[in-house]
Parts: sequence; structure tokens; C-alpha cells
Amino acid sequence: DYIDVKTKFAAAKLKLAECKDEDSEECQKIRAEIREHSREFLLHAADMVLEELNKIKNKVEESEDMSEEEASELTAKLEERINAVEDAKAVIEELDEDSTKEEIKEAAKTIKREWKKTRALLKRAAGKVVNVRIGGIIVKSKQLEIKLDRILEKMAEKGKDTSAVEDLVDEFTAQLE
Repeated sequence: DYIDVKTKFAAAKLKLAECKDEDSEECQKIRAEIREHSREFLLHAADMVLEELNKIKNKVEESEDMSEEEASELTAKLEERINAVEDAKAVIEELDEDSTKEEIKEAAKTIKREWKKTRALLKRAAGKVVNVRIGGIIVKSKQLEIKLDRILEKMAEKGKDTSAVEDLVDEFTAQLE
């Protein structure tokens, strides 16, 4: 949908360039068309930003490895960005065929500004989720290493040959480090 609207917007802009200072009926139609396409384009852009924010927010909330404090802090920041983007989207939704070029430009600047603020937070949040997940995997791997060592000790006490397995456990430990 976004690409389709973007294509329509670009095509309307090309038509508008031909109407530079003309005030014919056709040029007025093109100007009205571009206002509508710009509104749709900005709404889709806002929806894409909201979709990304909600996706990361869900990952943070579902993360079992992140502490409650970290998750709630990050969720609050994401919620703040979601509200800011929704406010910007509300401004865009108020635009209509009577909106001026300046009002449309201001709405575009607002959504662009919110996206810039949001992009850095999204990267940090996604990185945090991945880092916490990797940290959980490392902790589980260390626990597995300890468990393997205990099992090898028990097998050795029972007189079983563990030499082949010991090499594998040593390789696992080396890989873990």
C-alpha cells in the first residue's frame, strides 16, 4: 500500500511540475489530487512507524530474559513514541482537499521529525532485546557446561570410559568461551 501511494504521489508531483504557474481547471484538479495523495502517503508513513514501534514493543513485553524493570522502562519509552506518532497522525488525518501546501508540508515535517526521534529508540530497543536473548543463551550454555562436567564425573566414578566425550565437552567449553 505504501509503495502504491508513494508511486501515485510521485506521478502527481510530475504532473504538477507541468502546471508551474498555470491556474487552469486541470491544474487545479492536479493540485487537489496531489493534496489527497500526500495525505495518503503521510498516513501510510505514520502507520509504518507505528507498526515498527508496536512490533518492538511486543518483543520487549514477550522477552523472558529481560528484567521487569528494563522491560517496563523500555516499554514506557516506546509508548511515549507511539503517542507522539499517533498525535502526528491525527494532524495528518485532519488535512483535507482545502488544506494549504504549507499545512501539508508542516504535517510532513512533523511525521519526519517523529520518525527520526523514533528510529534511534527502535535500534536501541531491538539491540537490547537481542543482547538480552544472547545473554540468556550464554547463561544456559554455562549451566549446560556445569551439568556435563557433573555427568562426566559420575560416569568416571562408575568406571566408564569418558575419554571420547571429554574431548567433545572440552571443545564445547572452548566454543563457549
